[in-house]
Formats: sequence, C-alpha cells, structure tokens
Amino acid sequence: AINKLGNANFNNEDIYILETLAVQSATAVQNRRLVDDTEAAFRKVMELDRMKSDFIAIASHELRTPLGLILGHSTFLMESATPDQKEDVEIIGRNAARLKDLIEEIGDIDNLTTGMRRIRIQQVQLPQVIQSVVESFMDEAGNKKITLSITAKQPNLSVEGDPEKIAIALRNLVKNALTFTNSGGAVKVTSEQLPGFVKIAVLDNGIGIPAEEQQKIFQRFYQVEKHLTRKHGGIGLGLSITKEMVEMHSGKIIVESVEGKGSRFSMLLPLNAAQVSAAEKVFL
Repeated sequence: AINKLGNANFNNEDIYILETLAVQSATAVQNRRLVDDTEAAFRKVMELDRMKSDFIAIASHELRTPLGLILGHSTFLMESATPDQKEDVEIIGRNAARLKDLIEEIGDIDNLTTGMRRIRIQQVQLPQVIQSVVESFMDEAGNKKITLSITAKQPNLSVEGDPEKIAIALRNLVKNALTFTNSGGAVKVTSEQLPGFVKIAVLDNGIGIPAEEQQKIFQRFYQVEKHLTRKHGGIGLGLSITKEMVEMHSGKIIVESVEGKGSRFSMLLPLNAAQVSAAEKVFL
C-alpha cells in the first residue's frame, strides 16, 4: 500500500480528490479519442468530396465530347434528311441538347462548391447581358409557341458585378419560365433601377407554384411535384444555382407566384460596391 507523506493514511477527502482526478483523466483521454475519430471522419469526408468533384469533372468532360459530336452530326444530318427523317433527327438533337444542359447545371453547382465562389467585378452593361440571354432562347420559345420579350424601364442600365454569373442566373430563370409555361403563353424579362439596386425580373403566365412550395424551390435537387418532373424534366439545380449567383453579389432573389396563373422571379442586385453593405443590412 502507498500512503501519504509520513505514512499518514488517506482520508475520505483524499479519496474524493483522487476519484475526481481519475474521472477527469479518463474524460480527457476519451475526448482525445473523440477528437481523433472526428478528425479521421472529417478527412474521410473531404476525400470522398474530392473524389466526387473529380468524378463530376471527369464525367462532364468525357460526356461533353460525344455530345458535341452528336449535336454537330444531327445538325449536319438535318440539312440532308428527307421529310420523314427530319422528325427523328430533331428528336436526337433535342434530347442531346437537353442532356448537355443537365451536364452544365451539374458543372455549375460543382464549381460553386469547390472554390469558384469568386466574382470578377467589373461594370456590367445589363441591356447587352439580357439581350444575349434572351436571344439564346428565341428558338426554344418559338418551337413552343411562347412569346419571349424584353421590357427595359431605363436605357444603359449597369451594375458592378460579374457578367458571366449574372448571365447564368438570368439564363436559369428564363429557362425555368419557358419550361413551365404552356404553348401560347408569354415570358417577359424586365429591368429597372431602384434606389441603390437594379431589379431584373422574369415573368410568365405558366402553371405557377403552390404557396407552400415557394420557399423550398431554391434548395438543391428540390422538385415541386414528381409528376411535373416527369413531364418537364430537370434535376432541380437551376434555381439553387441562380440563388447562389445572386447572393455572391450580396443580392436577393424573390419569387411571387399564383398557382395556375404564373410566376415572377426578381433579382435585386446592388448597383455598386458602396451599396453592398447597405444591401447586406437590408437582406439580413
């Protein structure tokens, strides 16, 4: 037996102190183990995330090459196809283009989550951006017999921002509007300057969004209704990408919709860097 100095016996207070120290030592050892386990799990998650990103990057690259060939050859075949063959060639081209859009959406969201959350600030002339985006959808709108138009309340409207990311956000909104607007409907892109902000809105008279779903539609991979997914396609990334692009500019996206009557998606972007801090106070 081990006693205290002078062979004095341990009393109850000594025993209590030793038990407390033993518990604290055991707790410290257990905490160290938990920290080690957590760090190991974190490293594993990071490795899995890296593998996922590598897979997406490789798959996107490898898929784009054959898709480009399919789209190119379908365009070439369309010129020489007989009237009976044209319908089949159109189906090939249309579905290849749809697959290309899906791959680009996945690439966009992966870029946002793997370090490309930077914006290259410059003076952006919005009429040119809007015109370019709208023109890229004119054929699709014409095929669906949807009227696609632009209304600008002020000429030469501009903001400080990243033109590419603003274009991606707007492109997703226009694409979404065309997807959920029936033949004979209308989609309009409007722009106007507000105090400290620019507002770009995409309006449609399509199927609309149920009120209880309107705050969920910006979640990644979220679909409003399964039967709409089957009918219209898509994987639920476009609106989440748009939200991220807008928020990278310290802006905000607002949805207003009535089921069965249509929707309005509005992007509010600060005019310049001086307005960013004001925007953050407004939106927080």
